[in-house]
Amino acid sequence: MSKRNELIETAYVNHYDVLFKKAYSRLKDVMDAEDAVQDAFELALKYYHSYNPKKAGVGAWISTILTNVITDIQSDVRNKGMNLEFKEELNEGFEMTHLGDQLIEKMKEHIAEKPKADTRAVLTLYFVQGAKPREICKIVPLKPMRVWWLVHKFKEQLVAKYG
Repeated sequence: MSKRNELIETAYVNHYDVLFKKAYSRLKDVMDAEDAVQDAFELALKYYHSYNPKKAGVGAWISTILTNVITDIQSDVRNKGMNLEFKEELNEGFEMTHLGDQLIEKMKEHIAEKPKADTRAVLTLYFVQGAKPREICKIVPLKPMRVWWLVHKFKEQLVAKYG
């Protein structure tokens, strides 16, 4: 395992709870808080080269990234009403089942193309069933960082393919 992955995985194990509490206290929604923390760790992986251990510990660095992610989420909600509109649709009983079913079927097709059973299991649990990385680790014998990396790479592949 690379030094980068080891450092981020250790940070995930040691700091996830504190980071989640920070996100939840500002966003007031469990799913938004979990997504914000995951986004912060993805950005930490992406921008690892900018981490300077002389300036701050890895937990403080990721906490700063999380602050920026939360600010972006709150800005999107204020400026575009993204989360609020979606939650209103859910609360009013509207369903986007046709589009949702098509998307899920497409995801299942892409997941089925993966050669490793563990990878298929992780991606199915995450994208089709909506499980969080910590829940997946209880089901599939992988470390949280590996689960997180598989999800991140799959997202990158989908973006590269579909834009």
